[in-house]
Amino acid sequence: MKYIVLLIFIGLAGCSSVNDLENEEQYIKIEKRVSDEGQYVDFNEIHSLEEVQELKNILAHADWEQAKMEMTHPPDYQFVFLFKNPTIDSKIILHKVWVSSQNQITLSTEVNQFSRLSKENSARFLELLTGKSS
Repeated sequence: MKYIVLLIFIGLAGCSSVNDLENEEQYIKIEKRVSDEGQYVDFNEIHSLEEVQELKNILAHADWEQAKMEMTHPPDYQFVFLFKNPTIDSKIILHKVWVSSQNQITLSTEVNQFSRLSKENSARFLELLTGKSS
């Protein structure tokens, strides 16, 4: 009986910690491509909770397709979401960003998803990513 109660307690504790991650603060680390060979340098970090959430909302409402993309050049930018609390260990998903000559954004993830953002969302996404207004 004690064993079953202990297992239930451990199970509940595990569930609550997963839900707690949704409330943990995150920031976005962005790298910019500096060569045609796909070399990247640290470019920007987004720490504002509002801006992180806005970028998450744009990604959540994008029309994602399950497919592998072949592009003519490496991504212009790449970014990851990281927890501000360094003791949290989680899977990091690399997001890749291509910017067209018309400033339209194409996104890809390492799990073979891609999306093209609307012109409006592309403009705001690029502002958030670069920290510059268009």
